[in-house]
Amino acid sequence: FGSSRAFVPARTPAGFSADAMAGLMLVGRLAALLVALATVASAGGARDPPATLDLVRQAVQPLLDEMAEKHNTSFSFGFTNAAGSVGLAGGINDGWTGRPLMPESLIPLGSVTKPWTAVAIMQAVETGKLSLEDSAAQWIDPIIARL
Repeated sequence: FGSSRAFVPARTPAGFSADAMAGLMLVGRLAALLVALATVASAGGARDPPATLDLVRQAVQPLLDEMAEKHNTSFSFGFTNAAGSVGLAGGINDGWTGRPLMPESLIPLGSVTKPWTAVAIMQAVETGKLSLEDSAAQWIDPIIARL
């Protein structure tokens, strides 16, 4: 899990910047770690669930810290198995004070719901429940539509 920066060219063939590719590689490393843990656990190899929690903590926290530093954002992560849960976080919780993000910090959803809404809309389009040509007013609560 060394730095991914050494493997990223200045400009990739797909047109992504080096920073974007580095972020994707970090996310890929995290996903590979989780797949490996799930594979070990499902194969019965994780006979010591508390040790698995320690492994997750040791492997994931540096990734969260690296991603938070590199991309100037914050991340929280949770993992649960038979022995309990691990909550991890990287980045800052308060830009004014520099207070770090903690696993128990509350994070408002804000604009992250837009992709979920888009997926729900596209699923409704696929099933024929609505059309992309429909007027939004057709689907808005009549009271809100009058505002």
